[in-house]
Amino acid sequence: MTDSHSDELRRDVAQKRRELEELEARVRKNEREELDRYWFPQGFYTAYYILSGLVLGVIASWISLALNVAGAALVGEHPLEILRVYSTILGGAKTAEGSDAVVLMFALGVHTFTGAVCGAPIHVVYSRFFVAVSLGRRVLAGILLGIAMWLVNFYGVLVWLQPLLHHEPSSYIVDHMPAWVAVLTHVAFTSSMLALQPLAIFNTRNYPEITTRALSESSEDGSGNAASRA
Repeated sequence: MTDSHSDELRRDVAQKRRELEELEARVRKNEREELDRYWFPQGFYTAYYILSGLVLGVIASWISLALNVAGAALVGEHPLEILRVYSTILGGAKTAEGSDAVVLMFALGVHTFTGAVCGAPIHVVYSRFFVAVSLGRRVLAGILLGIAMWLVNFYGVLVWLQPLLHHEPSSYIVDHMPAWVAVLTHVAFTSSMLALQPLAIFNTRNYPEITTRALSESSEDGSGNAASRA
């Protein structure tokens, strides 16, 4: 009688365990279905940093443009003198002879476009490799990057591209832009990117709590199954 009663209790316990496992499986399924409603990146979110880098690049280019205007005024030059030289990138040497409105339009277009194009890869690199380093090393990296960009842009691209585009004997901007001004302009851009970079760091804590919890439990469930099979 006692053995029969014990066997019956064991069967009841086994049945309850199966029911509990079924309930747990249903809960996990529901959580996975809830998780599928959301999307979040796995690892470094490159697409986000490219997009945010485009935006930061535009802002940094405007900051650099404003510093150009202020710097020209400080050294006694016409505020748009440097911008006249920059405006020739798109329009050729004849653009420098245009009205102030035309010069400003071309210069703003050049800075905005090149700032966005250059800002995206810079932001990706900064966010991927220079987040955990000291501010001093990041600033040094920004200065070196600015100098490298100046060399590449002026003597690797503009020196042949501008004459090719506008059928001119030489690059107007390379010939008329003082080297120290060009270097400071590029360094101002990269330094602005460095200063703005923390404003565009992707924060996974903004995602709903359900995603983190479901992902964690799903991972634990997978580990548990692997252990059971082992």
